[in-house]
Amino acid sequence: MKRQQGFTLIELVVVIVILAIIGAVALPKFINLSSDAKAALVLDLAGMIKSANNLVYSKSVMAGNDDQFKDPDDEDKPYVLNSAGEPIKISRGHVLAEWNNALQNSLDIDAIYANDSDGSTWIYRVWTNGSIIFSPPGEMEINSNCNVTYYNDPETTEDIYLETDTDGC
Repeated sequence: MKRQQGFTLIELVVVIVILAIIGAVALPKFINLSSDAKAALVLDLAGMIKSANNLVYSKSVMAGNDDQFKDPDDEDKPYVLNSAGEPIKISRGHVLAEWNNALQNSLDIDAIYANDSDGSTWIYRVWTNGSIIFSPPGEMEINSNCNVTYYNDPETTEDIYLETDTDGC
């Protein structure tokens, strides 16, 4: 009696079909990686803003200007300096919700104004209500469902807050 050597064609086809079914079930899990990466970027920036804001607030308390409001008529006061000696504009001891000379000197990211976006860097828009909103690289305009919003209005005593939205990343 002769021993069988190897697999039959039917056995190979069955294995290939099983692998195809597993691939069809598993593939959608991996396709969504880019949106997961964008959501992680948004959460990462929120953490960076929070950490930078905590450091700036600590410096403000030590300098004694943690209770001062930003004076709209005086561009130079109050502020603290970052490690490179650049000014960081503050109000109530926290970083202002502005890019130039505020968050720009607090964070280690590149960002450009939303209307100038080429999709290769963070984009931001400053709103008149004392907030700034960021959308991650790859966005051509502010995405209302994939962003970080930081609020610190220098003309009110409303709470300073940071919120993220990753639903549309």
